[in-house]
Amino acid sequence: MRDATPPLQNGFRRARLLCRLARQIASAFFDVPLVEIERPNRAAAASCEARHAAMYLANVVFQIPLVVIAQEFGRDRTSVGHAIRRVEDRRDDPPFDHCLERLEALAASCLTLLDETKPE
Repeated sequence: MRDATPPLQNGFRRARLLCRLARQIASAFFDVPLVEIERPNRAAAASCEARHAAMYLANVVFQIPLVVIAQEFGRDRTSVGHAIRRVEDRRDDPPFDHCLERLEALAASCLTLLDETKPE
């Protein structure tokens, strides 16, 4: 039996799931409680770093548009763009770059697993 949900709605559901996955990955990797990443207002530096990394993963690895990430993270599109640029700027720091490479690899593996288990 085919899913009767319209394709656009399926895409939005998938984007929401992938944003949630990006938050979970960042939460575990940075050892920051998920609730801190999801806070609607400013938070401690470690929470911001984890949130920025999650937004970066959502955009770069999962290819989710900034507008959708903004909605899912409770932020403005320009704030999401700023967060992603901050992460990209930190890639000049070898330890941070190595950390981000590991996060990207984990996120890509999760995406592959999700796609492999998708019902046809």
